[in-house]
Amino acid sequence: MVVPSTLNGLSKYSYIEVDKVSTVPRRNLGNFVGRLEDAHLEDLSHAVTVFLGL
Repeated sequence: MVVPSTLNGLSKYSYIEVDKVSTVPRRNLGNFVGRLEDAHLEDLSHAVTVFLGL
């Protein structure tokens, strides 16, 4: 779970589902929502690596 903060710019609690990875054409992206802080990026990188068996 990613908790909203002034650093990430989120307005509500958010979840990252590593089992739902997909690509999206740039033209289909909507408005900017927020950004992950370094600690969450490291956790996400680890989770994706484990999920993909790399």
